[in-house]
Amino acid sequence: MEARASFGGMLVDKGAVDEAIRQLDTAIRRDKNYGLAWYLLATAYCLKDDYTQSIEAARQAIKLIPNKAESHFWLAEGLHLS
Repeated sequence: MEARASFGGMLVDKGAVDEAIRQLDTAIRRDKNYGLAWYLLATAYCLKDDYTQSIEAARQAIKLIPNKAESHFWLAEGLHLS
């Protein structure tokens, strides 16, 4: 699961957002409490201009890892752009 989320993050960095979303969704299906995957999913959805999904994923990430600043950033970004 951790490897899948890391792979998803790498795909986000490379611009392969659709595949990143598939990988991160798989990681989250295996563990709904995996905050890093939720944060990366928020990033991917925001880059895809799917702000509703990005906001939802960022909110879930914040619940799970409240001290991760990037989750708050992607929530703010999604709210700002939506």
